[in-house]
Amino acid sequence: MIKVTLLGDSIRKIGYGLVVPDLLGENFEVFQPNDNCRFAKYTLRGLFDWQKSMEGTQIVHWNNGLWDICDLFGDGMFTSESEYAETMLRIADILISRYDKVIFATTTP
Repeated sequence: MIKVTLLGDSIRKIGYGLVVPDLLGENFEVFQPNDNCRFAKYTLRGLFDWQKSMEGTQIVHWNNGLWDICDLFGDGMFTSESEYAETMLRIADILISRYDKVIFATTTP
């Protein structure tokens, strides 16, 4: 049995997260948080809460970005580029140090 963890924002929550468990089949166990992983800092904080559920994970598929770069009020990105990059690197460092395979996928240019 291979354990896969799906981490991501609404693209995961209402998109691929709904079909991946069935597509992978019975030889895979899939964990994904019940909530939307939203902004990168939300995902970073969530790694602490989800660590028990992620035990045994061999593959992590992760996306963040659209929430961070959105322009909610017409005054620019919600998260500065430098803060976003720093947070994403922190997440990547944690995931890479704990899990065998980490796949980062985003639709954010």
